[in-house]
Amino acid sequence: MTTEETNALAVQIRVLAAIVNKMAMRDLEQRLEARQAGVSGLQYAVLGHLRRESTTMSDLSRKLSLAPATLVPVVDALETKGLVERGLVDQLPSRRVH
Repeated sequence: MTTEETNALAVQIRVLAAIVNKMAMRDLEQRLEARQAGVSGLQYAVLGHLRRESTTMSDLSRKLSLAPATLVPVVDALETKGLVERGLVDQLPSRRVH
């Protein structure tokens, strides 16, 4: 297989992965809405990561492949609902969430 063929295949795989991800997120959103969970798909994903361990916003953004600025309003909403809590690390204000 040539480099050009490999690159073309890689692009196709990325496109298909994006489509599958979008379909899975749409399904998750529908299931959460049907169960009146009160959280979005992204909020659910954040809660899933935080269930395993508390983490910093930058680590969470890296794990979810999202910009920290995208996660701030998500975590703010979860904090308002009483589902997450921002904490302190070594007595200094932190972006750690648990």
